Amino acid sequence: MKTISEANPIEIFRRPRSQETDFGLAVWQSRPVIIGESHQHNDVEAVCMDRGTMSLLYGGRFEVLSPGSVAIFWAGRPHQVMARSEDAFCRGLSVPLRWFMGCGFPEGLVGPILGAELLSVPLEDEVGDFLELNPQWLEDLYLDTPPRNRVMLLEVEAWFHRVAAYVDRVGTPPNTREVTRCPIEGMEKVEAITSYISTHYGEPISAAECAEAAGLQSDHAVHLFHQVTGCTLVDFINQQRLAHAQLLLAATETTVLDIALEAGFGSASRFYALFKGALGMSPTEFRRQMQSIHAKHPA
Repeated sequence: MKTISEANPIEIFRRPRSQETDFGLAVWQSRPVIIGESHQHNDVEAVCMDRGTMSLLYGGRFEVLSPGSVAIFWAGRPHQVMARSEDAFCRGLSVPLRWFMGCGFPEGLVGPILGAELLSVPLEDEVGDFLELNPQWLEDLYLDTPPRNRVMLLEVEAWFHRVAAYVDRVGTPPNTREVTRCPIEGMEKVEAITSYISTHYGEPISAAECAEAAGLQSDHAVHLFHQVTGCTLVDFINQQRLAHAQLLLAATETTVLDIALEAGFGSASRFYALFKGALGMSPTEFRRQMQSIHAKHPA
């Protein structure tokens, strides 16, 4: 069997990492991978830096992750690793959204995560065993036997419950992460654009409005945004809208048409086309899957 150590980084994904709609169950110990463009997938991620820092674009903000805490977030929101320090090394976990929603975790944990918050929980008390459990989960996934997989999922579920207990006891930790800038030219302007989009994606948005938020001319803003993120303004806006729509489909009984309008798509036909193109299923099929989970695991 492979030796799992920093000298021999390892990533084990139950599904191919190239999977676009969801990664499924995955565990890793490795250097952060700088992604060429923002992406989204239907999983909940937990990431902990062993050393160094990593800059993550998430929810319209650039978050700098550093040792001492676990960052937990819903990857259905567009996100992107923008930069890392030379010595950066992290441990991570990815679980399918369907599994996460079916575990009956309390609203104090689920609400902030699905609400596009990056939940940063200190590595202390009951939360700290993430560092000890991560290598064990890697080994479990590597061996890939039914008994090991079952034990791993029980441990992962228990760990999330401990996080929920911590949040319930101390409240949602304030955003005290280090505020720095990634060494990428134009980052502050792009952050202004992504922040504007994350606030206004439910409305009609033009390139000119995005540019104005950053104090730029339209052509320059469009070019800079694509240069830094690898994603077009239109694609990024649609990613935000699709993420919001998924949340409404999973958590409410709002009609598909109303969801399409609230998320900013303007029409049901456009919503259906973009949703199926991105997730490989219709909004109705997605909702049925989520309802099936809730039926099996009622609150």
